[in-house]
Amino acid sequence: MDALGLLSYGNAVGELVVFARLASLRVLRRYKWFAVWMGFSAIRDGAILIATSAHIKTALFGTLWQWTEPFVLGLETLVVVEVYDLIAITYPGAVRAGKLVLSGAITVAVFVALILGVLDWRGVSPWMFQVKRWVTSVLVVFLLCVAWVFLRFTVPLARNLVYHCRILTVYLAGIAAGYLVINIGIRPRILSRLFLSCCLVCLILWTILFRRDGERPPPIEPISPEDAERNRRHKEYLLRILGKLRAAIPDG
Repeated sequence: MDALGLLSYGNAVGELVVFARLASLRVLRRYKWFAVWMGFSAIRDGAILIATSAHIKTALFGTLWQWTEPFVLGLETLVVVEVYDLIAITYPGAVRAGKLVLSGAITVAVFVALILGVLDWRGVSPWMFQVKRWVTSVLVVFLLCVAWVFLRFTVPLARNLVYHCRILTVYLAGIAAGYLVINIGIRPRILSRLFLSCCLVCLILWTILFRRDGERPPPIEPISPEDAERNRRHKEYLLRILGKLRAAIPDG
């Protein structure tokens, strides 16, 4: 078995370990779609690797992957929405502004995905590779927009949620970048290994950084006058952006 096969098995085992970690911490209900994604991916990846004897470049591997990948993309989307919900409910007033933040983030994400689509729509890769890159690109930009809006405030979030948001962004960004390179037509074996290594590192980080006490928000420390002023300016800036989004989005 070559390095690519070993890394593929490593990712399948890593997904199973992350699911087991969530179960041991008793947070399956809080991160339900994340747990479903990890569990399904572990079973799917392991079954495909066993069925094809880890021969990734065979027609059977490609067929099985393409049939099951839409379910993975759907679960990845639900995981990102779950992260947004968990972050948004922490902040007062987020329910009222949530629609505007969500709409703005989706608009920016789709715009960026369309720009990148001009680069990689060359017909040199399977159509599912194109779909994979488009969906993950939208999810990454959406996560970056949500993090830029919410994570800049000093309201403490649970450490597990902060780590989860950041690792998920890196994980999906690695996937999007990998498929972008493949769709452009660059396919050296080292890129496939780097792509799988990035995913494996993220799985390891999820396992290590998720802790039982990480579900409790850190204690609120006294805010310095400088931090209070910075938060005030940031809030005013966000309110201006939300006002523009409110004016641009018709009521429905």
